[in-house]
Amino acid sequence: MNIPGEEFILDGLSYIEQSKLNPEQMKIGHDVVVIGAGNTAIDCATIARRLGAERVTMVYRRSEQEVTAYPHEIEFIKKEGVEFRFLAQPVRVIAGAGLECVRTELGAPDSSGRRAPVAVQGSEFTIPADQVIKAIGQEKPGLASMLGLATRNGFIQVNTDFETSIAGVFAGGDCIRATGAASTVMAVQDGKLAALAIHQRVMNGANHG
Repeated sequence: MNIPGEEFILDGLSYIEQSKLNPEQMKIGHDVVVIGAGNTAIDCATIARRLGAERVTMVYRRSEQEVTAYPHEIEFIKKEGVEFRFLAQPVRVIAGAGLECVRTELGAPDSSGRRAPVAVQGSEFTIPADQVIKAIGQEKPGLASMLGLATRNGFIQVNTDFETSIAGVFAGGDCIRATGAASTVMAVQDGKLAALAIHQRVMNGANHG
């Protein structure tokens, strides 16, 4: 995130992993802030809430209309008592005390096709927090541009066999989903279908050899 105090932020995926492998040893804060509003962030907020956090707040730099979590997940987490702070961009972690944010407004669409958040000068505020978790997803690598792959809104374009614009190069998972939902299950299925297409191509080549 490249903000001061980032070393005090916990990784969302590690947080979830620990809750599955060793929940009794987890340290849960009193006031927990989760940065992000995707399905991973929902999982982190659920864990914190159910393992004893008094207050859990999810911080998202866009509005509720732009969240990437499934609608039913958003409704579920609200019923769990988790609060939302939309249009808020984290700028600094105050160790053991809070997360400083700046309010945002939505501007023109960015490469994802969603309206980009723009910081409002002089609008800083602090959310009390003794534990901050980052669950904002992983940045797509620059492999597409390095290889010269065709993209759409920053996502790799593929055909029905998951083959990219370069013959013999296949892609799947979040990096190809410019619209709609994206999940681990879908990524695994992409890999299976791409592998099947590769296998069929190899076998056809062998049969013609």
